[in-house]
Amino acid sequence: MTTTAVRDEWTLHAACAGHNQAPFFSDGALQIVALAICRPCPVRAECLYDALTHETPSARYGIWGGLTSRDRQALRRPSHPREVALRRLRIYLARHDADRQPPVERTDPPMTAAAPTTPPPAAEALAAQAATEDAQPASRARPNGGRYTPEQRAVFERRTVELLRAGASYSEITAELGITSPTIVRIRRQAGLPASGRTGAPPSRSKAEALALHIEQYGDGHARWTGPMAGRMAQLHAEHGRFNARRVVFEEHHGRPPVGRVRSNCGEQACIAGAHLIDNILRDAQHPAVACHSTPLFEGTSLAVTTTSSAPPLPTKDLLQWAEEHSDSSVQALAARVREGLTDLRLRYEAAHELTAIARKKEELEAQLTALAAREAALAPPKKKRKPSSHTRDYVPATVRAWAAENGIDCPGRGQIPKAVLDAWRAAHQQAGTPS
Repeated sequence: MTTTAVRDEWTLHAACAGHNQAPFFSDGALQIVALAICRPCPVRAECLYDALTHETPSARYGIWGGLTSRDRQALRRPSHPREVALRRLRIYLARHDADRQPPVERTDPPMTAAAPTTPPPAAEALAAQAATEDAQPASRARPNGGRYTPEQRAVFERRTVELLRAGASYSEITAELGITSPTIVRIRRQAGLPASGRTGAPPSRSKAEALALHIEQYGDGHARWTGPMAGRMAQLHAEHGRFNARRVVFEEHHGRPPVGRVRSNCGEQACIAGAHLIDNILRDAQHPAVACHSTPLFEGTSLAVTTTSSAPPLPTKDLLQWAEEHSDSSVQALAARVREGLTDLRLRYEAAHELTAIARKKEELEAQLTALAAREAALAPPKKKRKPSSHTRDYVPATVRAWAAENGIDCPGRGQIPKAVLDAWRAAHQQAGTPS
């Protein structure tokens, strides 16, 4: 259905255009009329996408995209780019219609005179069973207990082979059919197709062709990425390889490879337009936010960056304050990193200064200790030197003992000779006048 709250170009092709809006906000038989009008609508996915992404009351209630408000409660808000989300919503709606088909034996007459609807084509109904997480309620299960029939598998395999021969990447096949990479590899090997990039493989697109295929321009010169994602990185499959789409767009527009991380600087975080991308060189040069231009993305001309070379130099404190108050989040993040680095640098400087002071103090203390030791040596009294003893023996101990034994004088055979024995021996030798 269409309202003035969320009007877009797709509303011109809506099946409900010109119809009374009351059945789309009613219950019972009127609601069945609205669902019958929505079923063959060619822009059901666009209608459902706007209902899931807008928070207006009219988008929260009623029938949108052929789904009631209760049916939409089981769906998550689309997080992928618009084109990817629309493709997944079409898959989901095809499966939803296939699951809601009435039994064959039912003979109830139609409630209204609306044009009879036909079941979706087999390929769409089967592809709907591979709907991914963003457009599939967690409570809905696949038919046949979660298994595909041989006919369904054959349709998937045939479509996978067609996409492989057309040069589609695994991520593109997964986004369209919902099958995993191991399943694609198995189908490719069964069909005898070479791996991407090998001899005989389909020719790979150039970078410019792949970018033009997956970039959708919007607003005043902005552009969004509609191709595969690897985490937060826009993944570009071209020239038999994988590239970061932001870096490729930056190089195409600026005429040089980017240095460091490439970010958008136009206020649209997801914008991938070359005129709005900056790298570390542009950020470090304190370049202001790049103005939005409506020039083509691949015009071939380099970006004319207008800078003010006569800007007065700012002290570090004022420069950080300017960066923290900047409207660009990347400039604010850079200021936070610089302030953190300055804090670490200040701590290192203080530690080095303190270590230098400690070393200087140690040298001063060692010099003082040397001076104190010299003064102590000068004040201490000199030590007296012991003179060698000049006393010499005037006897031979063996001779004295032999004399004492001959004269019957008691004298120990070892140790010191008693003084009485020595005096007697000296007296005897002096009387005899014989030398000892």
